[in-house]
Amino acid sequence: MKKSRNVVDAATIEAARAALRDVPPMKPSTFSKRDAVISLKKEIEAMRKKGYTWSDVSDKLREVGLDVAAASVRSYMSEPSKTKAVKKGANGKNKDDEAEAIDLAAMSVVPAL
Repeated sequence: MKKSRNVVDAATIEAARAALRDVPPMKPSTFSKRDAVISLKKEIEAMRKKGYTWSDVSDKLREVGLDVAAASVRSYMSEPSKTKAVKKGANGKNKDDEAEAIDLAAMSVVPAL
C-alpha cells in the first residue's frame, strides 16, 4: 500500500509541537535608527550631562557606524517614553494607559558606547 503525502502520524505532530514550543524568543538583528537611539538614551543623557552637544553625540555615534543626524538624535531623545503613559480621566483622576514598550536594552543587541 502506498503512503499518502497528505497524511501525518501523531508522533510527527507531537514532535513538531515540542519543537515549536521550545524555540527561544526571537531577537531582532536590525533596528531603526530611532529605536537604536532610544535604546542608548541613558548613555546619551550621560554624555549630554558631561557638556557634550547634540553634534558631539551624533559624531560619536557615527564613529561606531550609527549614522544619525544631530537633529534626529535630539528629536528622538525628546519623545515621551512609550513604556507607560498616564492620562487624566473625565473625573480628573489619573487613568493608566498601557502603551507598547520598546525595550531594546533587554535585547542587548546594540553595543554601549
